[in-house]
Amino acid sequence: MATEDLSSGLTFLGEAEQLKDTLRSAHTSSGRTEITANPPDFDYAFNLEHGRKQTDKVAVAKQLRESIDEDTRSRLKSRSGSN
Repeated sequence: MATEDLSSGLTFLGEAEQLKDTLRSAHTSSGRTEITANPPDFDYAFNLEHGRKQTDKVAVAKQLRESIDEDTRSRLKSRSGSN
């Protein structure tokens, strides 16, 4: 799979994730508090290793994972304030 196709697909998925966050309400129709996506204290470092054994077995999954992990590392750096 071409790197450009993977990059475009990841961009689309990122935008869809943002839309999900925007549309999600904080309460269900019955008034119960809903757990929202991307809590402020989410442990992104956990994602860097979780499931790697499985994704490394398939070339396209490994390539996708490398790109996603790069974004995750950037997010971790921005949270810690390091450059």
